[in-house]
Amino acid sequence: MMYWLMAYIAKIFFRIAYPVKFIGKDNIPKNDNGYILCSNHKSVADPIMLTIPFRKRLYFMAKLELFTNHGKLASKFLKSLGAFPVNRNSADKDSISKAENLLRENKIVAIFPQGTCVRNDDFSFKAKAGAALLSAQTGVNILPVSIYSKGKIRPFKKITVRIGKMIEWSELGFINGTLKESRIAAKIISEKITNQLLKKHNKK
Repeated sequence: MMYWLMAYIAKIFFRIAYPVKFIGKDNIPKNDNGYILCSNHKSVADPIMLTIPFRKRLYFMAKLELFTNHGKLASKFLKSLGAFPVNRNSADKDSISKAENLLRENKIVAIFPQGTCVRNDDFSFKAKAGAALLSAQTGVNILPVSIYSKGKIRPFKKITVRIGKMIEWSELGFINGTLKESRIAAKIISEKITNQLLKKHNKK
């Protein structure tokens, strides 16, 4: 309930304070299959903004510090929005297991594979191997999404969210699902999102 309430408020808020434009909404799957949403990370508002064009709920893998450094109320709020913590400094088996279970239940797991916010105009998107490895283990496809704004995202600045075509699991080159294969797949994801960022505010 809280998730959909926030999604509704986000639609109103971003129409007024942040003129965000969504391109490629037709690329959002209409079936019920689970998949991984991979996006660059421009601001703390990104998770809320990304909920707007999706009819299915998004489950965000979020860094552990967001849950531990801001009090129990903030942690509870994040979890009510579908976020769950991941420890970036270790092999967090619990978070990985939760993500795998969500995907097998045909949910959408949203990941910012850079691992942190990159607020400047860096068009060289570099994904870490985690999202690709999760895809290798579950056999799900990856939806590439880019968030572009010139410089830092601020109120009343133009923002373009571009939803790319689904990267099919077969395109990622997995055979044995090894870490090496996942790193190669991460490069494929990086190239797709980089190409989307380079289009900036273009309509196509």
